[in-house]
Amino acid sequence: MSENKNMKVQEKSSDVAAFSIINMAIRNLHYILISGLAVAILVFLIVTIFVSPTYEVRTSFYVYNTSASESGSVNSSDMQAAKNLATTYAKILGSNAVVDTVINDLDDINGHERTALRNNIRVNGVSDTQVIEVKVLTDSRDLSYQIADSFSRIAPKEVIRIAKVGNIEVLDQPEMPNKKSSPRTLYDTMLGFLVGMLLAFGIICLRVVSDTTVRNSYDVDKSVGLPVLGMIPEIKNSTNNKPWTLKDGGVVSYDEAEA
Repeated sequence: MSENKNMKVQEKSSDVAAFSIINMAIRNLHYILISGLAVAILVFLIVTIFVSPTYEVRTSFYVYNTSASESGSVNSSDMQAAKNLATTYAKILGSNAVVDTVINDLDDINGHERTALRNNIRVNGVSDTQVIEVKVLTDSRDLSYQIADSFSRIAPKEVIRIAKVGNIEVLDQPEMPNKKSSPRTLYDTMLGFLVGMLLAFGIICLRVVSDTTVRNSYDVDKSVGLPVLGMIPEIKNSTNNKPWTLKDGGVVSYDEAEA
């Protein structure tokens, strides 16, 4: 019996807390929106002023087995051999030999170091395929394109020279990027707006949960565990009422005090 009562009290407490949070959130909606707007403006300024733009250019290569191209037919073993070659070729594309060759090709354009260039490229084999993708990321759209273009021209020759087995062809030629890949200013700003609103809402929830102010009979019951026997009604227009006073050790009303 007492357990059912406790469960009902807990459910009622949860309902009241949820209602209090929603009610306070509605009453402070303007603060929530202001908080979201402030964080959004801050994020916009940070990504616009302090974050350097990054431009991405991609080129991809297709790997195939030499025996398959010579016979004119492709079977499952040829495809599996080509997939294995793709894994090997991806390692070769990221090797010092290929990177140094690309650097030599770019020297007339801009001086590069091996470590710096390696940090600007990502070589990945597309899972369970014969395709290798090279992604170039720099803070200049022209430089990103030039590096990717150099890879597309040099890589096939260098890979075959080193591996001496199979073959590789350019699948997708690099294209000049027409917009930056990061930061995504609009996305980041909207995300900042949502984070700002959630932050303000979290503060409101914390205030409701930590608030111990007694506002009604339920708060008294919840705080001390005792039922309320009676309540004093709210006195409206209290400015028209006069206080009671003590006179000769007894309580007298304001009517008697005036007399």
